Amino acid sequence: MVDINCNGQFIKNIDAVIWDKDGTIIDAHIYWGEIIKRRVSKIIEVYNLNKNLYPEICKSLGYDLITKRLLPEGPIALLSRNEVIENVLKFLKTICPDITFDNINEIFTAVHNNFKNDILNYIEIIPFVKETLESFKENNITQILLTSDTKENAEICLSHLGLKDYFTDIIGKNESSYPKKSGKPADYIINKLNLKNTICIGDAKMDADMAKNSKILEAILVASGQTPLNKLFEYSNYCIKNLNELIIMR
Repeated sequence: MVDINCNGQFIKNIDAVIWDKDGTIIDAHIYWGEIIKRRVSKIIEVYNLNKNLYPEICKSLGYDLITKRLLPEGPIALLSRNEVIENVLKFLKTICPDITFDNINEIFTAVHNNFKNDILNYIEIIPFVKETLESFKENNITQILLTSDTKENAEICLSHLGLKDYFTDIIGKNESSYPKKSGKPADYIINKLNLKNTICIGDAKMDADMAKNSKILEAILVASGQTPLNKLFEYSNYCIKNLNELIIMR
């Protein structure tokens, strides 16, 4: 077990860490930005929409083409897939009243299947991730990845970055019918591995909600995703700008 110093705030006797992926381990702006652009291009193609709508539809999914960054308010990477679809539907229905949730879901699935062929071109590790993973490993801390992405995508990303062996298990959205923020996927893996004192490391409100709704002790939030540091403090007392500010103590 280890103690963790997070900017002077201590969490003691930790034996397991549940990691988020997007915005915490990999650069979400690059990864999800490309997915959003492909989804919007496909929507415009399928429904023969005016191409001038492209930037606005991207924004409805949470991506700014000018800054090339995800919007702090999401919805992408902050909310569940269903909530993301509902958000873009609000905009699309003003143009195509007959478009349905299932229509958009089918497009998202088709884009996802195609994106798997190019995924490695859009994966970049966030600074200090590998050093932090290694430090936990040296201290025999069990590490789990729990993501709203698919397990397959997560495994591809981790293998490409040489990080897969740090994790005892990987839980994706296809492993649980419950959203991440419900805490149920976290409790599933905690019970499965008989973990005792578990924390999570993420970059968004969703990760703090997961901790509050599960057996996770505390959520450490890192401002490496799309939510600024001052906003993260609204969700957790344990917030840092970068992972190198996290001190792991034997």
